[in-house]
Amino acid sequence: MKTKRNGVTNIQKIIEVAPYVLEILVALGLIIFVHELGHFMTAKWFNVRVRRFALGMGPIIVKWVRGETEYSLRWVPIGGFVDLVGEHPDAEEADDPRGLWRRPAWQRIVVFSAGVVMNALLALVFFALAPIIGIEAIVPVAGGVLPGMPAEKAGILPGDRLVTIN
Repeated sequence: MKTKRNGVTNIQKIIEVAPYVLEILVALGLIIFVHELGHFMTAKWFNVRVRRFALGMGPIIVKWVRGETEYSLRWVPIGGFVDLVGEHPDAEEADDPRGLWRRPAWQRIVVFSAGVVMNALLALVFFALAPIIGIEAIVPVAGGVLPGMPAEKAGILPGDRLVTIN
């Protein structure tokens, strides 16, 4: 694992890439959490019984029960789920008075679409905050100039910062 390529070891590359991987996992986790929270909140609002709320998939890392709902964090950080009683009309507990299929159609539509709506609201919040917080812009710098090409004829040299184009 300690092979060198161009003077850089694999361990150095992993250390260099690790913060970006962590940022992606945190962003994905936030998106999944907000999405599932949308389903969860609307189900609770319409008095649908929620059995489980989970972030991640696969084996459970940690779980706890609060009220009638089991909350868990799982090992595979892709996805999540909200397990609602009576989610399918032919499920065992479909006749439960607090089951989802006992609710009017408009409430079921709201519960099912709430995840996407919450993600859209999260995007709006980020778009509103981005100009306030600031956005890191990549500075356009000429990396190389090919002989005889328009950039050379215009006098651009490698390393020049490009400010405007026409």
